[in-house]
Amino acid sequence: MQSLALGWLVWRMTNSAFWLGVVSAMPFMPSLFLASIGGVIVDRHVKRYLLLLTQGGMAVQAGALGLLTISGVIQLYQIILLAGVAGVVMAIDMPARLSFMREMVGKDDLDNALALNSTAINASRIVGSSVAGVLVPIVGEGGCFLINSATFVGVLATLLGMSNPEKPRLSSREPFHVQIRQAWVFVRTHPTIYPLIIGLAFFGIFGFTPTVLLPIFADRVLNVGVRGLGVLMGAAGGGALLGSLVQATLPRESARGRIVYQGAMGLALAFLGFALSRWFPLSLVLMALVGFAMILMLTSLVTLMLDLTPEELHGRIMGLYTTSFIGLAPIGTLLAGALASGIGAPATTALYSAVGLAAAYFIFGRASRSLPSQLRASS
Repeated sequence: MQSLALGWLVWRMTNSAFWLGVVSAMPFMPSLFLASIGGVIVDRHVKRYLLLLTQGGMAVQAGALGLLTISGVIQLYQIILLAGVAGVVMAIDMPARLSFMREMVGKDDLDNALALNSTAINASRIVGSSVAGVLVPIVGEGGCFLINSATFVGVLATLLGMSNPEKPRLSSREPFHVQIRQAWVFVRTHPTIYPLIIGLAFFGIFGFTPTVLLPIFADRVLNVGVRGLGVLMGAAGGGALLGSLVQATLPRESARGRIVYQGAMGLALAFLGFALSRWFPLSLVLMALVGFAMILMLTSLVTLMLDLTPEELHGRIMGLYTTSFIGLAPIGTLLAGALASGIGAPATTALYSAVGLAAAYFIFGRASRSLPSQLRASS
């Protein structure tokens, strides 16, 4: 709900694709520099305690954004600053969340746990996007931000109610850069994880970025307004929810590498079709396919990486994952905003889709064909 409201607020204030790209980039930019450090912090500390801190920080950020907006004093620089604060928190939250899940359920149930997690997130995306599309004209963007802040009470209560055994923690005697290097050396010499990280980096820049241009599609291309924007985002969430359910039904011995490749190809093709569509119902179907393919790709990719990584490296490997998936996104987002200002949102999305297709074929596809035995989930 906050994502939709924030994008619409920036578009309403500036009517600029460039500033929409800047604000969309800010929650991700800190991960480019801090996610690896965040991974070391995760390996050194109890993950549940870290999540209490990061989720509390997100609640404060949303509350501040809401109060500033409702009071009528919100400025673009404040939005950028608060989006950057959320990015700093995310640099620790994402590796902590993913590695904590592996810690809670173990190796055998990891793929189903990730699928269940995706199901919960994307079910809320469907509801949240649709509700935000209705609420923004009634309570304004600020009201949506405050509602989001209040919902963290449930998140924090859930974390406080958990009881999980202490896990061995990484020694804090070694410097951060040494422990980061340990993780990078492991990735660089691993025949499966290394191409997955490289491919994910390309998709972090080009493959997922077109979603930040959805307010422009809703307003100027499809002419459906903020409520139509909510429906578009809800369609993506619906497709992702279906992808999560499909993922949960896959047998443990499924060829996860091939699923990553197929999901990446499907994601790029769906975005290409969306760029060409001018009919709202068709655009909804294509956004659902975007969500479906994205979840299949990412869930299988995370399952592979955590399965193939020693437990003492989980936080740091998920930090590298966050850097590739989240940290590199601002490069693509800022470029997309600048390009869309010049050549338009549809042409920008089509260009990004072409790069995504090339990355999927030459990186994920080649890895899937050349390393079939290593690109399977461990049984």
